[in-house]
Amino acid sequence: MDCHYSFEKLEVWQKSRKLVKQIYSYTKDFSAKDKARFYEVAYGSLLEVMNQLIISNDLKYLKKEDLCNLRHKIDEIGRMLDALYKSSNS
Repeated sequence: MDCHYSFEKLEVWQKSRKLVKQIYSYTKDFSAKDKARFYEVAYGSLLEVMNQLIISNDLKYLKKEDLCNLRHKIDEIGRMLDALYKSSNS
C-alpha cells in the first residue's frame, strides 16, 4: 500500500522540501528576535490556511466534518507555534 500523496513524487516538491531543510539548518542559530518573527509568520500562514479551508467549506468543496477535523489539527499546531514564540521571547 502506497501511503504517499501524489505531490510527494513531484521533483519540484522534493527540491522545495530540501530547500526548507537547508534553510532550517542555516537559521538554527538565529537570535531569539529572529526566531520569534519566523514563528509569527508561520502562525499567520497557518491562519491563512484555515481561512482558505473555511471558504472551501462555504463553497461546498470541503465537508463540514473534514473542516472540523482539520481545524483541530490547525489548533494544535497553532498552540505549538504559540509556545515556541513565547519560549523565544523569554
